[in-house]
Amino acid sequence: MREHLTPWDYVPEFTGQQAALAIIGQPPSDDPENLTRTLPVLELMRRAYEGTRRWFANAPGDADTAPRGLLVSVEMQAARGRTTEDLAAAGAGDVRFMTWLRTPMADFDRQHFAPDVLARWVQEVGASSLYPFAGPLAQSINTPKPMQRQRAQELAILEAIRQAGHDPLRLPMNKSGKPEIKAQVRKALNDDPMFAGTTVFKKAWERLSASGDIAFTD
Repeated sequence: MREHLTPWDYVPEFTGQQAALAIIGQPPSDDPENLTRTLPVLELMRRAYEGTRRWFANAPGDADTAPRGLLVSVEMQAARGRTTEDLAAAGAGDVRFMTWLRTPMADFDRQHFAPDVLARWVQEVGASSLYPFAGPLAQSINTPKPMQRQRAQELAILEAIRQAGHDPLRLPMNKSGKPEIKAQVRKALNDDPMFAGTTVFKKAWERLSASGDIAFTD
């Protein structure tokens, strides 16, 4: 029986710690004993993610076959604006993506992982997991949905704001004679395929504003 693991079925994106708890068959918990038990799995995940980060940073060519056991985070996908499969094929050709890989924003402890990515990773490394990463929500995530793409757009905007040297929660008000930060970010993302369309960026910005993920200061 796995009723105690049911809460994981409704987690859209796992932190490394959450994924490790699920893999060892524990429900969401901050119990020190359970967290200690996750350490071997967490270290295995960390090594896999850092190996993935190094692989992309070494700029593999289009013809290079991605090694088994890559662990691609949601943030990594958003930084490139591609699907996981696209990342493996063409991830390292983008200068912005290469820059992101070398920033603290790409550190393992700041990453989240989609259930389908975790299920694939567990299988490819030959590990055993007491949680299948295939609950109702996980199954729906396996097929790209508008909400998943919207979140990737939002993460890309937040990253572009940080790359411009601003805190998303303390954006400067528009001053006469200076480009507005929104316009700067929009220009930085002009060539990103995720923002194709005349209103895509505007709607993503509005979602971030409504959720409180971005805010202006006087």
